[in-house]
Amino acid sequence: MAKYKVGDKVRVRKDLNKGDQYYLDDKSDYWYATVDMIRFADKIVTIKEFVGYGYIVEELEDCDYWTCDMFVGLDEEERKYKFKVGDMVIANSLATCYSITKEGWIGTVTEVCEQNFKANNKEYPDGFFLLYDKFDLYNPAPEPTPTAVNINVTVNLYENACWYCRKGGLVDLYLAGAMGICPSCGRVCNNRRGG
Repeated sequence: MAKYKVGDKVRVRKDLNKGDQYYLDDKSDYWYATVDMIRFADKIVTIKEFVGYGYIVEELEDCDYWTCDMFVGLDEEERKYKFKVGDMVIANSLATCYSITKEGWIGTVTEVCEQNFKANNKEYPDGFFLLYDKFDLYNPAPEPTPTAVNINVTVNLYENACWYCRKGGLVDLYLAGAMGICPSCGRVCNNRRGG
């Protein structure tokens, strides 16, 4: 699992040297620092993606992969606040003091400050300043893939099914079809409409 997540702002170490080995999070492998990477020594870069064998940063997308050892850690500003700009938040049970953002209200963080943060949503595009303790980070569950349901199959599942063994295919005994013989268990059954 990656130490940093997409969107994290991290500081590149001051002593990054071209050609030195810098290890991955789990120390299983390493990458060499390149000339392009050295330009960012002691600067802040933004994690764009983690691909299993290194990080890609927004400021240098076409470069080699970055590793944990190339960074000092999260930028101080990033670490100071509970949320960062762009995070989705959801109001928790403590948010009942607000008239608009009741428990379950979801918004996107647009600004962070020492005591509070600003978030908005489609209903309130201008947003509100809110207190950190009344909100949690919101990670929506992935949408389930819709599946087609054939109602006819569901309705007819037990049509002409044997009352005893629930298998279909009763063979008519009478023209009216009121009774049948089950080819699976051999019993006479009057369940012509399902059980």
